[in-house]
Amino acid sequence: MTEETKNDMIVFVYRDFNEDDLRASMTGKFFFASTKYCNCHAAVYHNNRVDDGGSESITHIRGIRSFRYIPFVKDSFEAFRMVQWIKKKHPILVILSGATCRGKSIYLYRLLLPKQTFAVLMATPSVNRNAWYRWYLNTLLKLNLHFFENILVTKSWPFERFRFALRKARYFEIGFQDFGFQTKDYSSLKLIYLGYIDGREIEKTVEGLALFLKKNKSVVVSYDIIGKDNPLVASKMKEAIASHKLQDVVKYHGFQPNEELARLVRKANIGVCFVPQNGIFGYTSTKTIEYLIAGLPVIGTRSEFRQKYINDTNGVLHDDNPIAFANALELINAMRFTYKPEIIRSQHLDLSMDKKIQESFVPLLKSLYSKSIR
Repeated sequence: MTEETKNDMIVFVYRDFNEDDLRASMTGKFFFASTKYCNCHAAVYHNNRVDDGGSESITHIRGIRSFRYIPFVKDSFEAFRMVQWIKKKHPILVILSGATCRGKSIYLYRLLLPKQTFAVLMATPSVNRNAWYRWYLNTLLKLNLHFFENILVTKSWPFERFRFALRKARYFEIGFQDFGFQTKDYSSLKLIYLGYIDGREIEKTVEGLALFLKKNKSVVVSYDIIGKDNPLVASKMKEAIASHKLQDVVKYHGFQPNEELARLVRKANIGVCFVPQNGIFGYTSTKTIEYLIAGLPVIGTRSEFRQKYINDTNGVLHDDNPIAFANALELINAMRFTYKPEIIRSQHLDLSMDKKIQESFVPLLKSLYSKSIR
């Protein structure tokens, strides 16, 4: 089949995601939002057993479980199986993940499909706490990027942390999920943390909440913590909650599907953003904007990104320690009846995922699509 006779399908390539995981991931959100405006399909490779049967827009491809213990063999077999599927579909564009945990061997796709048009959708550079391993993951991904001409990045991409050839950059404006809106009642504080748990030191917010409640015994507070974890992280969070005797105040949910996530966000009235101020995190913050779109004031660690969006009308910024979090909660509590959730939402709706996908991301994909058929 020649380039001229390819269909208009755009394929997003993923690994080890069921549909709930895919909807929760940033690149998955891009995929689902894009399906409204162009012919997009997700191909998901699984090293383990496939429980999801797929759908009209998602195909699950099974690998060999035993290969997962042999990295190069696993990666090579994955690329070979995925390339077989791609060849049958003849897509006009294939989008690969630029996440450091996924991008260690994406060069194999280019070697096996030299005439296919590819784009690499970049994610946050590695935030691993081990500096050497962080450097290793980022360097490996940079080497892989040498094989590709279209690297998709946001306009705020941190080139000071992760450099590649500027001529390969294809810019788009990032959009953020809209969980919907529910009228807020500030007779109590309903905190929510949404996002990754590992490495974010969220247990410090639990300690900070305990300090706040010691001084403010009459304030009614609930705190929902939602995020993907592993057994060690889950155990650490539960220990932090128990050690401060906050089992009746703080609920640790772990990972939740998108519908339940949206319900919890709408129920909340304060969004929590907390990361260590160590130079690894903070160049962007998905959850900050998602809270604002939902009409939630934000209590968050201070960063250059958050300082662009958070002010006295929609939240409080603080340093990355329990005492600072407790003090910020004091301010939030004092200001809670002055917040205007409807106005906070209306001021940030233009940053919603659907709007940015329609106005920025899909036109970018179509420009790559057009180049590939000329």
